[in-house]
Amino acid sequence: MIIKEGRAIIRTSIDQREIFYNPRGRFTRSLGVAVVAAESSIKRRKIDVADVLAATGVRGIRYYLESDSVNVIFLNDISKSAYKLIRENLRVNRVERAEISCLDANLFLAQRFREKDKLDFIDIDPYGSPAPFIDLAVSAVKVDGLLAITSTDLAPLCGIYPWASFRKYGGKPFKDEFCHEMAARILIFALQQACGRRERFAETVLTCYSEHYLRIYARIRRGKKKFPKEDIGVMYRCLKCLEIFVRRIDNPLEKCPLCGSRLNVAGPLWIGNIHRKEFLEQVGKFVERVYEIKDRDRIRSFVKVAISENDYPPYHFDISRASKRLKISSPSVNSVIEKLRSIGFRATRTHFNPTGIKTNAPYNELLKIIRELSIA
Repeated sequence: MIIKEGRAIIRTSIDQREIFYNPRGRFTRSLGVAVVAAESSIKRRKIDVADVLAATGVRGIRYYLESDSVNVIFLNDISKSAYKLIRENLRVNRVERAEISCLDANLFLAQRFREKDKLDFIDIDPYGSPAPFIDLAVSAVKVDGLLAITSTDLAPLCGIYPWASFRKYGGKPFKDEFCHEMAARILIFALQQACGRRERFAETVLTCYSEHYLRIYARIRRGKKKFPKEDIGVMYRCLKCLEIFVRRIDNPLEKCPLCGSRLNVAGPLWIGNIHRKEFLEQVGKFVERVYEIKDRDRIRSFVKVAISENDYPPYHFDISRASKRLKISSPSVNSVIEKLRSIGFRATRTHFNPTGIKTNAPYNELLKIIRELSIA
């Protein structure tokens, strides 16, 4: 089969064998084009980019063709059929500056250990968990380079299999309305742990959840003294009053401070910011590079919401779910935000959930407002 995505024309099969291609990942690939262009602008030069689990090669080929920012694109896949298909897709799309390899992803990354071989931008987009690749990816990217990590194994990270999450990522979630944000924060914590083992630390510049994909972009810095331990913590939710509490990892809770009831516990996880405003603004400047016109407005909308949701508590509330708990009709998200702001609280939308709100208001206060707006 032949598909067209962005500027790329991609064959998805070779020798009667179909190679994995997920059309639902198109938006994340379009966003990635703008990210690569933004990173090149920040570096003030074209950058070397690697997709180490390339499959058809669509992601890397789109980066090369659309961003106008790639010096050399490195495409790797352990499948011999994928390797042959990538070679063909590079030829069809006239990608001149490319290097392809047929290696285990970790072997490809291990070969980038020497400083002169490290890359500006490494993309880890596996089918399933990225956990096996994070450690070596941290070593293979240049200092101040960018690492992109995708997770599609959200069942563990969202609390369906919490101990599987703990085993893979070192953080245990619980099921809740903000599970996708919690998943992102556990993934960021896992990245920080990998960085810490190499006297590095990560600055998460962009986090995106879409179409059951979770994707983080992080700048990898050097230094052990700057390791952001103050942004690693634990999240609690009271099983009775449903209030949420966030504590640094060295300041735990044993019971609910408000009603004394038992607590659901998640962590360790990242409790700091999950975006960098300056980087998001740079991404917004390069939306026009994205050839998929239908994705441009969505990227602009995402950037706007992502900027607004920064500097808030590391969770959000779902207005629809809160209304169901109260057994009343759900007010509009905007009306709840306006009411919260009018009485002195901060509030905004979140990209994680179309009916979600990030706010510094207690949950009990939010329920009062939903009741008032529903009656009105």
